[in-house]
Order: sequence, then C-alpha cells, then structure tokens
Amino acid sequence: MAVRYGLEILAYVPLFRAEIVQLAKRGLRTSISTADTGSAVFAAAVHDLSTVGEKSDPVSRRDSRRLGGLSMKYMNFADDAIDDPTLGLSQAEKRELIIRLVDGIWEPEQIGELFPPTKYFDMAIAMGQILHNEVCERDTHGSYASTMQEFADAEAAHGEDITPEGLLASVIQLGRPCGTIMSSSVGIVTGKSDNATIKAAESLGIYGMLLDHAYEVNADLRDNSPTIVTAIIKRDGNSRKTRKEARELCLDQASDMRRAGMEQLSPKQKKIYIAIARLFDSRYKIVVRLRDSFVR
Repeated sequence: MAVRYGLEILAYVPLFRAEIVQLAKRGLRTSISTADTGSAVFAAAVHDLSTVGEKSDPVSRRDSRRLGGLSMKYMNFADDAIDDPTLGLSQAEKRELIIRLVDGIWEPEQIGELFPPTKYFDMAIAMGQILHNEVCERDTHGSYASTMQEFADAEAAHGEDITPEGLLASVIQLGRPCGTIMSSSVGIVTGKSDNATIKAAESLGIYGMLLDHAYEVNADLRDNSPTIVTAIIKRDGNSRKTRKEARELCLDQASDMRRAGMEQLSPKQKKIYIAIARLFDSRYKIVVRLRDSFVR
C-alpha cells in the first residue's frame, strides 16, 4: 500500500495545473514539487481513512487530495512569507501579519497593500483567494476555519522560545494543524468527520514535522532555522555525538506520536495509516537525509 501511495505522488504533478495557470496570469510563477504532491497524497490517505469500508468514490477522493494539497501549499507560502530574513520582522510583526493573512481567506477584500510586497506574500494572498472560493461556503461546521486559525496562532508563536523544550512544544503546535487541515479538507468534500481520523491526521502531521527536524540538520544550520536539533547543537556543540543524541530525541518523540495516532483506528484503517507513515519515513530518512548530506 505504501508503494501505491508513493506512485501516486508522481502521478499528481498535473493536479494543480489550473491553479498554477491562475497564478501565472497574475505574474506569479511557481512550480509543483513532489513535496506538494506528497501533501495531496496525504489528503488522499486521510480520505481513505475516513471512508474505509465504503464504496470507492474517485471524484470525492480527487477533490479531497486537491483541496488538501492546495491548503498545504498556502501554509508553506505563508510560512515562507513571514520568515523572509530580508524583511527583518520582529516576532510581534510576524504575529500580526500571519493572523491577518489567514483572516484574508475569509475576507479577501481586506487584503492588499497591508502586506510587504514580496513574492511569498503575493503568492500566499493569491492562494488565499483561491481557497476563499473553494471553502468559504462549504465549511459549514467551521472546522477548516478553526484549523487555519490554529495554524496562524502556532506560526505566530513559533520562535518565541528557542530552547529545545520550547521548540518541541512548537513542533506539536505547528504539526497538529498540518495534519488536521487534511481531515478538514476531506470533511468539506465528504461532509464526514470522526475523531479517529482527526487524531490520526493530527499525529501524522506532528510525526512528519519531527522527522523534518531530525533529518534536515545541515540546511537548518545554514539557514539559522530554529529546530530542536539546531537548538541542542548550539547549546552542547556541533559534535557527531550531539547530533546523534538530538536526532534520537526527535525520533523517540516521533515514534510516540506515530503510535498515538493508531489508537482509535480499526484494523483496516491501521493498514492505511502505517502505509502513509512509511511514505513519510522514505521521504525523510532517505530523500531528505541524502539531500541534506550535500549541504555545506
């Protein structure tokens, strides 16, 4: 099953063609990476979790993976926008901008010159307008809006406490909406929501973020990114022993989170969950780790 999801990542590259064209017409150029299509596969897997045992609905599954992928693309743009080092934003300024940016999904007429004129802010604003048309009238239970607000609050708080303990708490706060945005996207499409699927998606979101902290160390050090591992290295020194212990700390936390996500799942759902977790493992433990080894 993990292989099937892996092959889907390659097949989804054309998935967002219409949105790429929309952005290009506004002079905004971007591309779709395997990370973006991986987010779409994550959404598809959450759809599979939510509808296990039911008759297959390819249209519903396609719409779920598309909305989940677009939502994660938006969150990445927003993250890049407020973390742009050339802007020199204070923590208070970042907080104000990210909250206002997410609010703009529901009130796009309020967006415009209120933001710095950078590529990533422009991209996030444009993607927010696409999401406005996709979700505002369909988010009848407010779960999508609530998840996006949780993301904005977590993003605004990220970096306030740069101790290893503070960053671990921040990873959990940020990873949770990265997972639940998938279950919220599926809920918008299918009209279904259950606690087991939400918990599983949430746990996988945190799991993926912990793997990112564990395996993208050289790039994070180069970019001065505050992660659990870089914080430990700055505190204890950049030795091989310190790196190993810091990585093991992240992986221990990741294993706990992975197990927690399966607690309420049925046997069939567990197979889907394990498959997507293995896909995360392949991406971070092989692809990201190899790529990071070439960073200097």
